[in-house]
Amino acid sequence: MPLPCIIVGGGPAGAACAIELARKGRRAILLEKTRTAHHKVCGEFISADARNFLAELGVDIWSLGATQVAALSLACGAQVPHIALPFAAAGLSRFCLDEALLRTAWEAGAEVVRGETVTSLDTGANPIMVHTSGKKFRAASVVLATGKHDLRGCIRPRGSMTSFKLHLRVSPAAAAMLRNLVHLTIFPGGYAGACLVEREIAAICWVMEPELLKRIGASWQAQTRYLSVQSDFYGKMLAMPSRYGTGRLP
Repeated sequence: MPLPCIIVGGGPAGAACAIELARKGRRAILLEKTRTAHHKVCGEFISADARNFLAELGVDIWSLGATQVAALSLACGAQVPHIALPFAAAGLSRFCLDEALLRTAWEAGAEVVRGETVTSLDTGANPIMVHTSGKKFRAASVVLATGKHDLRGCIRPRGSMTSFKLHLRVSPAAAAMLRNLVHLTIFPGGYAGACLVEREIAAICWVMEPELLKRIGASWQAQTRYLSVQSDFYGKMLAMPSRYGTGRLP
């Protein structure tokens, strides 16, 4: 007997799908390849729309330790405008958010299977065959929520940019620079963003084109040095000693 619906991927999209199906009385099985939540190379700014949607799903980001974001600073060359946001935003790590969403899906009645890596789909079969590293599932329908990760036979278009992410347990002075703020820097060949997440950890994410990456180098030292040159904001924040030393990962 085939399963009604299998969801491949336990990120925000997959977990949200599982929550909605379970709440409507539909059996949903979510397959997530990792056994525990883990950090993702992505921005961790939550807009008003995203915050409201998460609340509808039953996730209270404030109880998870999310920080408030009320203003935006945008550095582009010598111009650094600072404006109030027209909505209440937040900062929260994907590590914390993903775990909360999967827990909410399980509490809603969805079956959350962790540590099950889907290797391929046989969409030509009826029912659809879902192949994992050790099992086979049959499903009437499949929701593919693998994000940026490819699945054999379901390849996503490739982007040209390389992404970086840095979490820092910064000093109180550096945290004060980011409190209630999301900071964006635009530079030729890329851009960077930073905000505080739970426990006042600074989350810094940036992307750049291949030619720029080749020119400046991929080491943390080269990358953070380049960011410091592009924006006085990053120069000041990264120069302040963190609890683990200047510019080091927690």
